[in-house]
Amino acid sequence: MLGMLGTQLAGLATARPLGAFAVAARALASARRIHCLGLRASHPVAWHLHYVLTLIGKPSVLIDGIAAIGADALVDAAAGDVLVAVSLQPYTRLTLELAEHAAARGLAILAITDSEVAPLARICKYPLIIPTASPSFLHAVTPAFAAAEVLAALVAGQDGKAALAALRRTDAHLAALGT
Repeated sequence: MLGMLGTQLAGLATARPLGAFAVAARALASARRIHCLGLRASHPVAWHLHYVLTLIGKPSVLIDGIAAIGADALVDAAAGDVLVAVSLQPYTRLTLELAEHAAARGLAILAITDSEVAPLARICKYPLIIPTASPSFLHAVTPAFAAAEVLAALVAGQDGKAALAALRRTDAHLAALGT
């Protein structure tokens, strides 16, 4: 399994995925607001991306399912925003429905998904297709985490000075709290 994950991660470093990462990162860096959505097994990937984006000072909103009010986070969503939707097989219907709703409101959809024919891939502007094959009975999520980390690093690199300033503010805040 570790060998397969290594191969999958190495595959993300080839020309086609790298180009897709670069285009997606530019879209995130210039977004008015970034909405991160991942439900069920995809939730940790979306949460991690959201968390890192906030650390580097990007306006990110996590859409989750606590108390069934997750979709309420889209109330002020508008053109100029990007929805990052993470959905791996078996696909969660609500993720697709929320992505379709966001697209209808003018948001660009960035999909982290596992197939060019996945439901999200059909409606997104920025597809990041990642492998999930595994010798286990569970799909591999590691490549999706790697995709989120690469995106965050590339977004930070778009305006390194602002990202460093945001990280300094965060570090000072956490130090004041004794974290």
